Amino acid sequence: MNMKFLLLSGLILFFFLGSVLINAPEVSAQGDRPMSTPDKRVSRELWDIWRQGFEFYEKGEMKMISGKYEEAIPFYQKSLDSFTEVQKQNPQWNRSVIEYRLNLCRRRLFSAKQKAEETADEIRRTARSSETPSEKVSVATDASAAQEAADRQAFDERLKKVSQENELRKKQIENLQTELTKLRPDAERGDAALKQIKGLMDERDQLDKQLTSLRLQFEKLQEEQKKVTPRAAELEKLLAAEQTKSTAYSKAFRDRSTEFTQLEERMKALASDKAKREDAFAELTQKYNASLKTTENVLSQNAEKVKSMTDALKTAESNLASLNAKLQESTKQYNEAVAEVSKLILEINPAYAYPHMLVSTCIEGVYHQRYFASHLPSLTDKANNADTIQLFYKDLIFKAIRD
Repeated sequence: MNMKFLLLSGLILFFFLGSVLINAPEVSAQGDRPMSTPDKRVSRELWDIWRQGFEFYEKGEMKMISGKYEEAIPFYQKSLDSFTEVQKQNPQWNRSVIEYRLNLCRRRLFSAKQKAEETADEIRRTARSSETPSEKVSVATDASAAQEAADRQAFDERLKKVSQENELRKKQIENLQTELTKLRPDAERGDAALKQIKGLMDERDQLDKQLTSLRLQFEKLQEEQKKVTPRAAELEKLLAAEQTKSTAYSKAFRDRSTEFTQLEERMKALASDKAKREDAFAELTQKYNASLKTTENVLSQNAEKVKSMTDALKTAESNLASLNAKLQESTKQYNEAVAEVSKLILEINPAYAYPHMLVSTCIEGVYHQRYFASHLPSLTDKANNADTIQLFYKDLIFKAIRD
């Protein structure tokens, strides 16, 4: 009776352990969803090419801000070549970022060439205008004021473009932060999965020990049963069936152990990828801070230049007001002189109808004839040792008054 009880107890325990092994829950490093494949990786050489392209672009921007458009063109071209090489070697790596960089380099290269041509045209126009003497001070002052206004507008445009570049870099950093935030839950789930794997490995060891103990008990029971009961053949069949089940359970457990090992390797790869992304984020943040500091210094220098240009404009406006006052005073004296001479003509011939026209025409004519005598002698009558201009206008005035 005791032997039968022990045999039944052993069979029940064996079935219970088998059911536990079969119904063990699956463990995934990603929770309820499959593990995502890691991003495609690039070589160190390709990463250096991308970094060089970024550095060439920054140098081109500094040249553009300082107004050296010709010097900015080769830097933009080198940056465009670097990003093109990155896209050629690995078209799928950071595809949207590379496309954005390529389009940005093309736009800035076109803008630099256009600005360089405009600057060259402006220099040529300035050279041509400097060859022709200016006759009126007010015209030169207006041209200087217009040039300063154009320079201020160009500076505002460059400042706006630099601000837009800073906003784009901020968005790139925010995207990297969002991507790292998405990876943190996966890493936490991976840690939980590793803990579950360790727990299952411990349970497997305990089950192996219990299974070994049960086998020993079965062997003892089998030997005792052969000696004591005629049902030994039936028990042997039952034992063979249970051994078959035990083999199936062991195979299922080994399969699960293989899955756990694969899951552990995937978790290690995920942790390595996470560390690389954090390093890349730290490097990008450092570059952004350095670029922001450089931009702030440039803006400070440009603010000082704007202040200096404003002071110069105020000085030019003050000089213009002074020149206008002198011009008004000269015009007043000219009018008074014409009026006095006209009175003398009327005293000589009160019937003469055009005294003011005669005086102003003679005064202007004297200046013209003296200019012709110095520069265009074929347009006047010049005699040696005689002031022909004075004689001519005396003759003209007195004949007009007598007539």
